[in-house]
Amino acid sequence: MRQYHFYGAPFDHSGAAQSQICGVDFLRRSFADGEFGLTDWITIRNQRWQSQIQDCGNIRLSPQVHAALDANQTYAALAHYSYDLYQALIESYQQGAIPITFGGDHAIALATVQAALDHVQSQNKRMAVVWIDAHADCNDSTKSNLHGKPASILMRLSAHQDWQGPRLTSLAPQDLILFAQRDLMLGEKALIDQHPITLMDMAWIDQQGFHHALQRLMDKLEQEYDYFYVTFDYDCLEGCYHRACATPNIGGLMPREAIHLVHQLAQHRKFIGIDFVEYLADRDPEEIEKGLMLKLIDAVFGFRC
Repeated sequence: MRQYHFYGAPFDHSGAAQSQICGVDFLRRSFADGEFGLTDWITIRNQRWQSQIQDCGNIRLSPQVHAALDANQTYAALAHYSYDLYQALIESYQQGAIPITFGGDHAIALATVQAALDHVQSQNKRMAVVWIDAHADCNDSTKSNLHGKPASILMRLSAHQDWQGPRLTSLAPQDLILFAQRDLMLGEKALIDQHPITLMDMAWIDQQGFHHALQRLMDKLEQEYDYFYVTFDYDCLEGCYHRACATPNIGGLMPREAIHLVHQLAQHRKFIGIDFVEYLADRDPEEIEKGLMLKLIDAVFGFRC
């Protein structure tokens, strides 16, 4: 039976907006009407369904991180935080667990994806990264927010060549699979065109049909890789309705599609971990999106009902 380690990674200083409410702790708490929160559901899954899920708590912002933020050194703060998160995830992999990380902005992928890459490549195996997001996060300039650049930094294709966070290995462009994108910058489009990155954007998904597109993705992962890691940005969801993030974007995945996608990926034998990012709890006063995030996490645990 699979063992899961759940981590909170409440670093959201690299993005366009910061929440005044810690999203992962908001998720753990019961709903205002008394409905179960994540802590309750983990207990139920462990006790009644014999799951093996451990909530490992939050990776807190260290004094070094706070000092860097106070000095307006976001880049340095992110590097310090990435080391702390990375080390926790490496320890989970060494214990044979599958880590599930709840951010935080998408810059935490510099720790989550890197930990998975280093763990897999130390075994001389090949790993894909499935990047589910409205954006490609391949911005290769020195301008704009860091949360729009983690993919390019991981591939060492960013102008930020001085990245001081954890980096034993790099992500090969041919091992990055972009899924559900619909808002590319000109520089990102050029970078994708120049490198063998797989782009399964929303236009392609609409053309293929969701279920056929998902099957194409699963076939690629099965045929070409030993393992794969998933990073899921809340803004991949349909922005007309799902607006608890800094960048809601029209034309995205509907909830049932997202839940099915996450469930299919997470139950595959080659799945090695996932992070969920960019959910802003203070933009979810009615707790509707909280319920959706819980369903997505429960889908990782293997449950659809």
